[in-house]
Amino acid sequence: DIKIPIMSRGRSRAGADVILISTPISTRISSPISLLSPSVTAGTNTNGTWQYKLGTSGTYGNSVPTATNANSYTVYYKFVGDANHEDIAEDSFTVTIARKTVTITGLSASNKVYDGTTNATISGTAIVSGKVETDDVSVSAGTAAFDDANVGTGKSVTFSGYSLTGEKANNYTLSAQPTSVTADITAKPITITAVDKTITYGDAVPDYGYTITVGGLVNGDSLTNIN
Repeated sequence: DIKIPIMSRGRSRAGADVILISTPISTRISSPISLLSPSVTAGTNTNGTWQYKLGTSGTYGNSVPTATNANSYTVYYKFVGDANHEDIAEDSFTVTIARKTVTITGLSASNKVYDGTTNATISGTAIVSGKVETDDVSVSAGTAAFDDANVGTGKSVTFSGYSLTGEKANNYTLSAQPTSVTADITAKPITITAVDKTITYGDAVPDYGYTITVGGLVNGDSLTNIN
């Protein structure tokens, strides 16, 4: 969508071709910057002046217009001839300031004791890596979960719902959710106490009984083969 004008020939008011002028050209900017003008090579001329404006509502002036935020901008230009040379009609080209890709770093997940869920507790401080240092861009927090609820070491933790916020957030694209995070789920300690039984010699041995006196089962878990 970038239009690069070709060489144009001016015309004297007397009607003869007398000057060669080059029109402005545009290039694509790959990341947000503070000025649009560095991406535009101003036209050269003799016998008149190049004038520019940004968008249809802009006002023509002699300087290449400026812009800050990621977007596509239409720059209009025209040549105003001097007293002896004709004007050249308005034309335009598009300059794009593309969103800058960033990542989120600085986050980890805490180890936990088995609780029957995949819920993970996030730790650390989220950092927007790759942003322009002075831009107001921060992280809007999401959630994290273990891949499954079972006990294990170095278990993968998946983040979701993280996004960018702040005045300059629209100038950036978040490449992915935080990645490469692992944590441990350790076994939950419990104490089982046998229930006292009294029988008379010769009677059948009753089923053993027990109670959990420390800790407890979670999430509908049950115990079997207690000996």
